[in-house]
Amino acid sequence: MTIREIGARHGLALERGSRVLCEGRPGTIVGASGPLLRVKFDGKQISSRCDPLDVQLLHASIPDVSNVVGQGSAASL
Repeated sequence: MTIREIGARHGLALERGSRVLCEGRPGTIVGASGPLLRVKFDGKQISSRCDPLDVQLLHASIPDVSNVVGQGSAASL
């Protein structure tokens, strides 16, 4: 199975590079091994197999855009 097939089966939008928590440990999805995900945990050299039911997807934080000037706003100045 691919990472995306595993994610679809479990209702998660997973892909290589997705940040996750597995059994309370943060890591990055690096592959799939049959129906299991391969996760490289922070601070470790090799990846480990994780059951997708134990994986919690970490969403990237929304960047701060408070100081970004939107298009067309200069015309109103």
